[in-house]
Amino acid sequence: MSRTYRALFVLTASVIVILTILRANAFWQNEAYLDDASGNWTALAKDLTEGVFYRPLQSPDGYGGSRYFPLHFVLHAGFMTAIGDPIRSGYAVSALSMVLLMSGVYMLLRKSGAPAVLAISCATFVLAARPAQESLLAIKGDGLAVALSVWGVALCAGEAVGLGSLVAAVVFFTLAFAAKITAVAGLAGAVLWFWLSGRRRTAAGVLLASVAGMALVAGVIYVGSHGVALDVLRVSASGGATARDILRAPLTLAKQARRVPETLVFIQLGCAAFLLVLFQRKTITDLPMLYFGGVLAVTTVIFGSPGTDTNHLLDFHVASVVLIASWLTVRGLDDFGRAALLVAVLAAGLSLGSGLVNAASEQRRGRFADVLKLIPDTSRPILAQNPLLPVVAGQRAYLLDPFLIRVMAERHAALVEPLWNDFRDQKFAAVVLESDPRDERARSLYRSAILGQRFLEEMERNYEVAGAVGARTVYLPRPR
Repeated sequence: MSRTYRALFVLTASVIVILTILRANAFWQNEAYLDDASGNWTALAKDLTEGVFYRPLQSPDGYGGSRYFPLHFVLHAGFMTAIGDPIRSGYAVSALSMVLLMSGVYMLLRKSGAPAVLAISCATFVLAARPAQESLLAIKGDGLAVALSVWGVALCAGEAVGLGSLVAAVVFFTLAFAAKITAVAGLAGAVLWFWLSGRRRTAAGVLLASVAGMALVAGVIYVGSHGVALDVLRVSASGGATARDILRAPLTLAKQARRVPETLVFIQLGCAAFLLVLFQRKTITDLPMLYFGGVLAVTTVIFGSPGTDTNHLLDFHVASVVLIASWLTVRGLDDFGRAALLVAVLAAGLSLGSGLVNAASEQRRGRFADVLKLIPDTSRPILAQNPLLPVVAGQRAYLLDPFLIRVMAERHAALVEPLWNDFRDQKFAAVVLESDPRDERARSLYRSAILGQRFLEEMERNYEVAGAVGARTVYLPRPR
């Protein structure tokens, strides 16, 4: 790599790091990225600090339900016990996950033959897209799962892989599965890599050992939750997906990717590199290619579930960056490829900078402390679409997953009858939604995807709007 390009890569990487640090300082304070998914993760951790590992779908304490595997919220619970603050402890896990992810990308690229400057820069470029920023600025398990998977792949890279590296790779693949049930693309890529490169005993050994590790994780979850987790996953795993949703998964993936154009650019470059290598070699034999292909397949399947958001594009973004860097290495770092990558990163950097300048306007829902000021009695249960609100108020969240309420109302109606009775009895000091359902667009989303029509009807029959902080709307009991 010429001195000019080396300087450009270092400069661009430095800009991304500085912007990320500034954004973390701004958005960790104003809580702009703490949506109801972050609340779900945090509420699971809060439950665990009180000795509850996966609560039942319905109980006197409220409603459970989550498609999340436990590693992230187990770590979060540990940090919460040590730090005390549920939000700061979640941010700590997010930050450590992103450091682990960048170091894994660096290791994978170095073992794939990339020069140090390119490997360091591309490890930093992982931060340039919105899914990565969301993993850092929110409280979600995606970053941890991808980081562990990438480390597993990195330990399998190279022509000579020792037994110690293989054992460590199996551990990372198992932990990735413990963080996210769909985090299997890295394992698939590594197994195919060993198989196609003639190391079939190694491929079989890694696959069997990883599957055994995953079975152990599933067993621990089942025993630790006294079987509750299995019931929860049985109801929530598909997210209410129909055959039509599954068939439309590629279109849904493309539609969601359009919402994050800076991510879409990297994905497009990754797909272009994939096709170029495929046409030139007529086969897929190297590890970055197989990893990219596995991520593409798994991500497409994930988007067959209704309500899947752009955070699930993180794997795709990381695999794209890895493949682009690998392609540049094989091609001898040609000028066009380097220029295209730098332009993509700079464009993403402009988007990050714009978001930073408009940090105040990106906070559309207000801070939790400001919302709690509108609730006269926080000693009684608060029913919130975002479970973080009652957790910040010092409560256990009554509702963990608002998305699941709609699924249960449609498919397991008896489970939600106690909720309708609680509405009629005005059990809750307040009901807080992330958007105002009086807006038709928000109401349509609530009816079709999140809480469901019956929820809105029961809420509005017994509660009335008392105020709002940003889009976050507070309902208090109607006078009898």
